[in-house]
Amino acid sequence: MDAGIWVYKMKDLTLYIPTCDSYLFLVKPYTFLFNKFWNRPQKVVYLGYDKPKCDLPDNFDFITIGNDDDLKNWSSDLINFFNSMPL
Repeated sequence: MDAGIWVYKMKDLTLYIPTCDSYLFLVKPYTFLFNKFWNRPQKVVYLGYDKPKCDLPDNFDFITIGNDDDLKNWSSDLINFFNSMPL
């Protein structure tokens, strides 16, 4: 595959990062390091429960997928989110 085509396809890619309230403290350092070492602006969406207290850069979003009530529901919440996305 031509490298130019690969870069073109990658620009439309959105990365989804699942998280839970127990790991919200990692959002800020992960965001900083991701933007520092990723070679270009990339759309990133955190999927979690409570929104992080820190401000997110323009290329990051946060989507609440439910209530952080039990670990057994975490995977179901992710499945429901991805099933709700258009193909």
